[in-house]
Amino acid sequence: MLRRLVLLSLVFFGLKAESQQWCIDYPSDENVSICLIGGDMSHEYNYSVGFKYNQMTGRYSPVALCIDEAGNYNDRSYHEIIEKGYFCYALGMGDGNAFVVARCGNDVENEVYENLWVAVINPELEVVAEKYIEIEDPYVSYGYTIHALINNDNEIVVVTQVTDDVTMVSGDSYDYAFYKIDYDCNLLRCSYLKNTSSNAGITDFTLVPNTNIYAVFGDGMNHNNVESVFYIDDDLNFISCTLFDDPSNYPNFLFPENMCVDYWFDEKTFLMSAQSSRTTGVNKWKPLVLKMDVDMNVIDVLDLERPDTTYYVSQYRSMAYVDENTIYVSTYWHRNSWNEYLPNLATIFLMNEKLELLGRKDFEMEHFFNVLHVQPTSDKGCVVQGYVDDGKHKKTLIFKLSKSDFEISADVLEYDCYDVNVYPNPVSSLLYIDIENLNKKSLSVRIIDELGRRYLDKDVVVDGNVISLDVSTLSNGLYFYQIECDKDKCINNFFVKE
Repeated sequence: MLRRLVLLSLVFFGLKAESQQWCIDYPSDENVSICLIGGDMSHEYNYSVGFKYNQMTGRYSPVALCIDEAGNYNDRSYHEIIEKGYFCYALGMGDGNAFVVARCGNDVENEVYENLWVAVINPELEVVAEKYIEIEDPYVSYGYTIHALINNDNEIVVVTQVTDDVTMVSGDSYDYAFYKIDYDCNLLRCSYLKNTSSNAGITDFTLVPNTNIYAVFGDGMNHNNVESVFYIDDDLNFISCTLFDDPSNYPNFLFPENMCVDYWFDEKTFLMSAQSSRTTGVNKWKPLVLKMDVDMNVIDVLDLERPDTTYYVSQYRSMAYVDENTIYVSTYWHRNSWNEYLPNLATIFLMNEKLELLGRKDFEMEHFFNVLHVQPTSDKGCVVQGYVDDGKHKKTLIFKLSKSDFEISADVLEYDCYDVNVYPNPVSSLLYIDIENLNKKSLSVRIIDELGRRYLDKDVVVDGNVISLDVSTLSNGLYFYQIECDKDKCINNFFVKE
């Protein structure tokens, strides 16, 4: 069976390219950093929320923007309501209003946030309804991650991390808090769930369709140090946990990390954007889009790895599903180490439910650009937001793209890639690679370790459909091999040397 991959030719656009619909360079000054980390569409408006950090006082204050279709916006800092805190999440209500969540605290001198402030705001950014939710003993502080959704009963369900570690030093003590809230911000139910893992990250929170079951994606509720999804029922009680820990389920050893699930096909299959540190080249990360089932098996995958980058990652909230033919995925790549704030490239992909790539947009940035969020617009475009970092302070950048921008700029080449059988794996001396329907006498083979160091790069002889490689001189560990069959066909996979 042949597996479909995608090659892309580079198409560069300046940030102020004509095809761009609008761009907001949100103002800041020398002593203030602004970062918008969440948002959502509500009717014809797009909300963006986050925080303003004052470097002189060391205080955070919540900030929200409401943007209309033309790029006009209202903005507001809620420092008069919340003396210390910041917005973590915004959820579109569908009527033009948005439900927002901020973590906040009364102790302005210490890094302790013992409350949630939940509110409904309108396009003028006025507070329509609000409530403070106080954490219960024995917990004394909230963690950093918050997600929210609307369930089948038109209730808002919120999940966040909680901890009893006042110093916020140890992530081992993070547990989970779930809340049900009505549209007037009244608390209907709460539940605290003990975490059984040394990890407790949440990358997405979704409602399984046609059920009253919630799925929490991340790396909590397990002891294997791998990504997982755990389920809770409508009473906010734990049901089960499934791990992303079986290599046989993931083509080319593509363990997904930083998972964002923006669409469920049905109660058993979903569409997920993610990234993987298991790359076949010198780059540290690669973005993926996967169709998965609830047993964590990969049904199909769009691998967006780029061999010409050092860092190339997908981002938190990186997928925006509009309809079956309009799905946006945001990524960026960074040429150097994280503490070198040099120019980088932000890329937005347009694809459909079949994992066919329809187009892309590249933006060459003057400074480091961290893409934090992509959301749909009412006219089937997308809004992308992140912050530009020059190493001294951050400033927010928000821009809108329409679907037609991607269609006219795409240069996409699809090709098929052979399935292979690799044995023995793990291997101590001779490695055999059996390539289905090959019909070649010689091939170019490259072997690379996890750090991107190259150990083999030469043409080898094929015996029938089988390549044999002597790997006895390699040190024990994980290696990737790349086989170039033709100009437009290749094989990428891995083996373990023991």
